[in-house]
Amino acid sequence: RIGRPHSGIEDAYDLFLMSQDYFNTRTIDGLQKSIAYAARALEQDPSYALAAAALAVAYVTLASYTPAPPSQFMERGRAAALQAIALNDSLSDAHMAIGFVQLGFDWNWPKSHVSLMRALQLDPWNATAHQWASIYYLATNQGQRAIQACEEAERLDLLGKHALLVVR
Repeated sequence: RIGRPHSGIEDAYDLFLMSQDYFNTRTIDGLQKSIAYAARALEQDPSYALAAAALAVAYVTLASYTPAPPSQFMERGRAAALQAIALNDSLSDAHMAIGFVQLGFDWNWPKSHVSLMRALQLDPWNATAHQWASIYYLATNQGQRAIQACEEAERLDLLGKHALLVVR
């Protein structure tokens, strides 16, 4: 995504890129490595909002992939998303992550809707935000909108790496 703010610290940026590479594997091991690299990027640059957002997305995604209780991952994801939003309110992934926590963990569907729509407003090409919005629509008995959001996510996911998540 062109034009996103990156750290001025080269090591932090490299760690962020490694986090993204591992995230794209969509495996438990890859997500755990994604978390580790994003956390290291934040250690290098505590003001690196994009790394905090990547950390949040990896945590909440891992909550859906592992048989472990989701609370530990969702709470860490919430903290990282809120940190990212505090650092830079214009990051779609940060709003998307908090929206997923609100949807799948808090069961606060009105807040989730606001957060997910903010994520899409900030980045209409965010395939994962469309996919997670589809889960919101399904949860709120809006089947046709859920299908449309899934179709949009699929259309936007040009590399075919987009994996559907199932909310527990």
